[in-house]
Amino acid sequence: MRIITLTALLLLAGCTANARSSSNQTVDARDAAELAKALDGLTPGKPQTCINPLTRRYETKTIGNTILYRVDRNLVYRTEAPGCSRAATGDALISNNFGSQLCSGQILQTVDLFARFETGSCSLGEFTPYTRAK
Repeated sequence: MRIITLTALLLLAGCTANARSSSNQTVDARDAAELAKALDGLTPGKPQTCINPLTRRYETKTIGNTILYRVDRNLVYRTEAPGCSRAATGDALISNNFGSQLCSGQILQTVDLFARFETGSCSLGEFTPYTRAK
């Protein structure tokens, strides 16, 4: 009886793990499609270590672990920020700037705005400019 119960539990755990894996693949595919749509028609340039958010106004969008800083329809900066995926679900990204720039390696905090507590942190990668060909 114990062997049957143990076997049933292991099968159930395997099915649950497979469902989670399938769900993660679906989310990854959806994020990749959304990222491709956001960068459609834009050409990547040489990565930069810093951008200056004080001289330009940015529209920020988080897709998975990728953060897009849109300057206008012709210029978007892309950075990878592992751990910032909570911002895609509604958490706010908070940066403590010690200068006038956002730079790779800078740490951002994710904050739940409703409960008003910190939910995590992440580090910015290099900023790759995407521009529209003229």
